[in-house]
Amino acid sequence: MSNNLNNITPLEKKIFGENVSLFSGVDEFFELEMAYLEFCLLDTEKLIERSAYFKSIDNKLTKHFLLYTNHNKTIRDY
Repeated sequence: MSNNLNNITPLEKKIFGENVSLFSGVDEFFELEMAYLEFCLLDTEKLIERSAYFKSIDNKLTKHFLLYTNHNKTIRDY
């Protein structure tokens, strides 16, 4: 086992893979667990449409992220 912190995969990437990004504010255990439940129960399109904890999936921004950030693109155009 390596003692180098740079070689340790972040927990988010271990759980959700490389193509998923959580909101930076997801820092409580219950939020991570809720994100995991969403991830397990919803397909990719539903995650993009309905998830509360994910910023992006497969480089596609979620509607929740777009709603709560200043983006040029509106949700109806998404």
